[in-house]
Amino acid sequence: MKQCITWDQFSEVTKEQRRKLEDDTDSIFSRAECFNIGRMIEILEDKIFGIELIGDGWQIEMYKDASCVYYVEKELCDALWTAIKQVLEG
Repeated sequence: MKQCITWDQFSEVTKEQRRKLEDDTDSIFSRAECFNIGRMIEILEDKIFGIELIGDGWQIEMYKDASCVYYVEKELCDALWTAIKQVLEG
């Protein structure tokens, strides 16, 4: 099981979005390794209401704009990262 995002994934967010994550978590994230499964769940904890293994992938259920959205990826780490990026995009 993949435990943290890759540098390429970390590079998908802008410096401004990274600063927003720092403000939200009171931590400094300078490396992709900081975004492991536990840390991403912690960042999203007030937005996620379900994490479920479905077939050969993971489904994240969360609230966004007063509705329920789903993110599905083969790796739990990737599903959480997709959810984080969506939150950062507003």
